[in-house]
Amino acid sequence: MAKTTEWFCINEECRRCLGSVLGGEFHPAEDIGGKYMQTRGPNLVIRCPDCNTPKVWYTADPITRAMYQLVDAISTQAARRMVSKVSELTLRKE
Repeated sequence: MAKTTEWFCINEECRRCLGSVLGGEFHPAEDIGGKYMQTRGPNLVIRCPDCNTPKVWYTADPITRAMYQLVDAISTQAARRMVSKVSELTLRKE
């Protein structure tokens, strides 16, 4: 049987329970609504309702993390090249 671990706010003065982790999955507390959670790529950012401190739940799936890193690297390089080409073409039109 999987062990349940409570997941607390990282603010030392607050330490509110934001939910629990069971079998590698995060389960938010019943009073943590959708307005306190948002996604950041494959990760989940939870803002504490009491102190508004953010805490990030990182996905444990290495394939998902690797895919997001690959997409980020490709899009960053593509954007750099596009900006370079656009600036070259813009400068030539004097």
